[in-house]
Amino acid sequence: MGVTIPAVAFAHTKIADATFGEIYLANVPRLGTTGFDLYVPAASVQAALNLLVDNAAAVGARPCGWDAFEMMRIEQGIPRFGADMDETNLPPEAGLDRTAVSYAKGCYIGQEVIARIRTYGQVAKKLCKLQ
Repeated sequence: MGVTIPAVAFAHTKIADATFGEIYLANVPRLGTTGFDLYVPAASVQAALNLLVDNAAAVGARPCGWDAFEMMRIEQGIPRFGADMDETNLPPEAGLDRTAVSYAKGCYIGQEVIARIRTYGQVAKKLCKLQ
């Protein structure tokens, strides 16, 4: 099957596959590296997983689990809601001001607080990596 891999972050490609049904491949760069999310119909998940694992093994790769994903996420300093932050944290405390906050956008809820933090000082606590 000829598939156009989405080159731009957060872009996706729709694939109509006779075996698996309607599939979406999304370019989702997680963990500071290239990555893709594959969306398949629920009935096709196990068959798609088996095919992915078999093809990965053919080129010397293997799947990793949640613990490996968490280790990489922590090493990259990427916060996870519920583990490293919650609704009581301000975005700059979790480092989200670099990727998830717009200082140029118009009005949004919490804009004044974020602008004050940026203009007048630092937050009292901040998620950071120790080496």
